[in-house]
Amino acid sequence: MDNKGWNNEVQDNILSAIQKADRAFEFLDLGAGRGQDSLFMARNDWRVVAVEKSAKAIEKMKSAPGFNGLPIEKRQVMVEDFTIEKNRYSIIQLNNVLQLVKREKALGILTLVKGNVRSGGYIIVSGFTVHEPSYKNHKDLCYFNDGELRELFSDFRILFYQEILVHDPGHPEKEYPHQHWIVRLLAQKDVGG
Repeated sequence: MDNKGWNNEVQDNILSAIQKADRAFEFLDLGAGRGQDSLFMARNDWRVVAVEKSAKAIEKMKSAPGFNGLPIEKRQVMVEDFTIEKNRYSIIQLNNVLQLVKREKALGILTLVKGNVRSGGYIIVSGFTVHEPSYKNHKDLCYFNDGELRELFSDFRILFYQEILVHDPGHPEKEYPHQHWIVRLLAQKDVGG
């Protein structure tokens, strides 16, 4: 998966979960951006639902080499307005999107994700912490307190959890190298849960 800044241990945990997940169900990429992870999953025989509010990002995904024919259902909608169908998804990912959503709505999204991922399914979350410098200007958005995301998933099996300062080489919104304080989680819903 194309999770910039994720170390090999995280990559290995995610890839291991993907190998074990039930492919009869789907991968939901909430806040898909330009679709790197959606494309990766589709190229590895997953049916994908990519949710992204930006028409420009969806066009970028559609113009990726080999996109035609990939099993990706694209939904141009804000993450907080997307309806998550119960038991449809084996893996649900929220990669660096919750810090763009009002805190109360973001916590509601996490509740829906937890309730609607299929039994035995996986949830991947990466977001900003309150140590991120931009937090001071965005206290109404969802930046996680120390240990908060782990506590929110205390009823799941946590396979990986990390709060860390990472180097970002740059992206379209901020093209120069910079750093982010982030939290990462990979959790599995108990079978029968």
